[in-house]
Amino acid sequence: MGDSEQNYFRTTDVATVPTSVGTLQMMTVKSPALKGRADLTLYVPDQAKGRANVPVVILLHGVYGSHWGWALKGQAHVTLQRLIDEGAIEPMIVAMPSDGLWGDGSGYVPHISQDFEQWIVEDVPQAVHVATGNALGAPHCIAGLINGGLRCAAHRGKVSSALYRICRAFIDHRGRAIGAVCRGGFIRVSS
Repeated sequence: MGDSEQNYFRTTDVATVPTSVGTLQMMTVKSPALKGRADLTLYVPDQAKGRANVPVVILLHGVYGSHWGWALKGQAHVTLQRLIDEGAIEPMIVAMPSDGLWGDGSGYVPHISQDFEQWIVEDVPQAVHVATGNALGAPHCIAGLINGGLRCAAHRGKVSSALYRICRAFIDHRGRAIGAVCRGGFIRVSS
């Protein structure tokens, strides 16, 4: 890793948490966009380890939530691993960032002194790169629940459409992703 890659975050702390299907990584970084610490959870399936151009799905939590909700409440990594194991989808990395923990929710938008949107579209891909070695140019998708879902379309307009492909996910009543809109078409990811 070059110096510029090592120095993107002033500080980085990662803890690994074993689960029934693999390992979650709980990560805290000093975010340039937030001018302070920020948290995210990563799941890298075994099938993606050692590869350098793996698609990344960024899951945005809803209002009053935090980064751990997708994994610990919704079991998103378990669903992802099942779909990969069944051959329904290709291996991908899932990044589940906090919204910056501002008030009751940042809305993932720029504020006066902190840019919660840049945290998602610039810092989170950098964090995935730092933690996994995955290429920054790999395809990235954004999906979300409630507040996070509403921001997906807005984020898409702020970043390269070649980098961010999914602008909205459809979530069932248990918080599980059932599909996503990608370039105007509906993609079903589970039954």
